[in-house]
Amino acid sequence: MSRWAAFTDYKYGKYYVLEMTLIDGKDDHLRLLGIINTGDADCNTGYWGSVYTRPDFKEIATLEGDTNSSHWNTDDTVDTVDSCYTAPSPALPKCNNPDQGPLLGGQSAESPFEVHLSHALGLALCGKISPPADDDEEEEERPGSVWDNVFRKY
Repeated sequence: MSRWAAFTDYKYGKYYVLEMTLIDGKDDHLRLLGIINTGDADCNTGYWGSVYTRPDFKEIATLEGDTNSSHWNTDDTVDTVDSCYTAPSPALPKCNNPDQGPLLGGQSAESPFEVHLSHALGLALCGKISPPADDDEEEEERPGSVWDNVFRKY
C-alpha cells in the first residue's frame, strides 16, 4: 500500500484496506478486498479507490469521487462481474447511509452489483447497514424482503 501511495504521490486522506464478502442470489460468496481513500474535504475528493477479487487480486470495480459524492465504475469488468455474481432476489434497495450518504456510491449505483458493493462498503467503513431509502412512491409490500431480519430488532 505504501508503495502505491508513493507511486501516485498522493498523501491526503486515509486509506482503508477492507475485506468484504458479498453473498449473491445463488448464496455464492464473492470475496473482495477494497483499498479505499476517504478523501479530504480541503481537496474536494470524496471517496475513491479500487475493489479487487480475493485471492487472485483482479480489479473488479473502482470508486471515483468528487466534492459531494462518489460513483462506482464497473464498465471494464462487466464480464467478470457477470461470471461471478448473481443479483439477489428481491433486489437490494439503494444505499441510503445517513453518515456517509452519496460518498459510498450507492445513490448513483447503476447495477445490483454496485448497490451491493455500496452496502458492503458502508458496513465495512461505518460498522452498520444502511436503511432502505424513503421513496415518495408507494411500493407494493414484498413478502420475504432481504431487510426483514436485519431491521426486525430495531
